[in-house]
Amino acid sequence: MSDASFPGLGKKILGLFVETDEAREEAGSAQAQTRAHARPPAKASPTTPAVVSVSGSGSSVASNATAAASVDPEMLATLQKKINARSTPYVTLVDTAQRLVGVIPDEATRLKAAFAMVCGDGSRSAASIAQAIDVHLADLEGERIRFKNVSNDQMVGMAADLRKQASALVAQGASNTAEVERMQAAIASLQSAMAKNAAQARELTAAADKSEADIKAVCLAFDRAVEFVKSDLVGKKAALSALLA
Repeated sequence: MSDASFPGLGKKILGLFVETDEAREEAGSAQAQTRAHARPPAKASPTTPAVVSVSGSGSSVASNATAAASVDPEMLATLQKKINARSTPYVTLVDTAQRLVGVIPDEATRLKAAFAMVCGDGSRSAASIAQAIDVHLADLEGERIRFKNVSNDQMVGMAADLRKQASALVAQGASNTAEVERMQAAIASLQSAMAKNAAQARELTAAADKSEADIKAVCLAFDRAVEFVKSDLVGKKAALSALLA
């Protein structure tokens, strides 16, 4: 499969991927949240979104933006939509920071302000946001597995269909080859018969020419005989006429 065919195939698989079963998602999300609350908050890692580094300088935000430039935008948008669909302290923090874009241009300062706003009443903390991110990470891994299953199903189905078509073409080719061989044999047989007929036609033509020549020769000989007898009779008639006069 050429690289040019990837975008269309990717969209097809992505379209199947986003056709989710709501009941399955709710069950999977509940299990992911239970697992996340059952373990201590995760330490910061390279896969943790930059938004949790509220005390950083913003360099991690820039690096994430650079990495995002190489990611398929449609797939990225689909994943972000699915992950952010769950209401968690993390999503609240991100939404709050987004509303401050026009007020606070600096990313790091904006995140600190958003963190202060959502955690100011004491109902949320850095630990709860970290736990929420764990939930989203579990959701994300679940989406990776589900997408892999969907794409594998597509791969197996498409490959089987294409191989079936290829086998049908091979069988058709074999049938066509047999038909060509049969027709070539028939042509060779007809050509042989035509050659024999042509030779026989030449023989018959030669025989006809000879027959015509023989008949003409016989007719000429008969005419000569007639003329001889006629001349003889005329001579005898004249002789008898003179003798009997």
